[in-house]
Amino acid sequence: MTRSRSVKDRTDTELLRAVSEDEWAFPEFYRRHFFDLAGWVFRRTGDAEASHGIASEAMAKAFSWAVKPGREDIDHPRAWIFTIARHELGRWRRIGDLETPVADDFGFPDGVEDVRLEAIVEHSDLYEAL
Repeated sequence: MTRSRSVKDRTDTELLRAVSEDEWAFPEFYRRHFFDLAGWVFRRTGDAEASHGIASEAMAKAFSWAVKPGREDIDHPRAWIFTIARHELGRWRRIGDLETPVADDFGFPDGVEDVRLEAIVEHSDLYEAL
């Protein structure tokens, strides 16, 4: 009997492929990339709350894509999620307001705790320092 690999041992591509069958696949993908993504957005906006919302919307759109049947594999998931965030950042700049319709539909967090905002800022500061 073969033992399935832990979600922590899977590549990002494998995680996205497994989202429909494994309830822990997307949370692991989210855990790996959310703070990098939010920190990247924060360095462009200077607004931790908007950064959280934009990163959440990008993650929700990635999840929405991952649960669709018959989708193609993503060869470079990290670059892909940052591309989604870049598009969301552009939309935020054009509209001038934070809208998160997909994140709202999927129940992604919309209220942001101060601790989470501080983590985004600290992560961004650490990145800049390195």
